Amino acid sequence: MATKGDTLNVEAFREVTTDNGGWGDPCSGCHESSEGVPTGEYSKAMQCHRGSGCRECGGLGAVWHEWTAFDEGYYGALKEGRSEQQALEAGAAARAAQSN
Repeated sequence: MATKGDTLNVEAFREVTTDNGGWGDPCSGCHESSEGVPTGEYSKAMQCHRGSGCRECGGLGAVWHEWTAFDEGYYGALKEGRSEQQALEAGAAARAAQSN
């Protein structure tokens, strides 16, 4: 069930995005804040505040970022306590391994 102002079908959207993982961000083209506080409606589907919709986001008010092999390697290395450089190398190695 969509929340007020949320025209996305939450269940269908989460089903599609759960397979690959990821996260939603408010659109930088149409989302506004007042002194850092979001002014748009919160979308349960996108799990973020949404703007009014523009060309940049295709009218959704938010953009979806898929979780990649690089992200998995990078954040996994950071959780293990590795340095930033080691995490970048782990992310690059994970992306290369996926390509092969």
